[in-house]
Amino acid sequence: MNIITSRFGEIQINEDDIINFPQGILGFEDIKRFIILSFEEQAPFKWLQALDDSDLAFVIAEPFLFFSDYEFDLSDEDQKMLEGSTIEQLGVYVILLMREKATDVSANLMAPIVVNLTKRKAKQVVLYNEKYSTKHCLFT
Repeated sequence: MNIITSRFGEIQINEDDIINFPQGILGFEDIKRFIILSFEEQAPFKWLQALDDSDLAFVIAEPFLFFSDYEFDLSDEDQKMLEGSTIEQLGVYVILLMREKATDVSANLMAPIVVNLTKRKAKQVVLYNEKYSTKHCLFT
């Protein structure tokens, strides 16, 4: 399947790689289908590209690469919606806010994206935890 994106032009994707967000992402609740794009030269950063809006893409990363003590519990309701509860089934990403200077790049640790890698279902989970914010600097 081919998709058109404003950042990457036309790219070919595998339909089995489409991730469904039944509730959307905060601020974009109507957009349900995304794909994670990885480019070797941009590792460890990835792109969460919307399939229903060619202009919408978020830079994401696995938070544990930058914050080794990052942790949270999924509610029973979230586990049920994601149809998985083992760590092997779930991937965790955070949306990054890119800045001109690399030292100013920040991560939204308050609202991680949890993906069931087998079922291809995802949810942005809002954490009510005072130690996390929407702008944790990646590099100090």
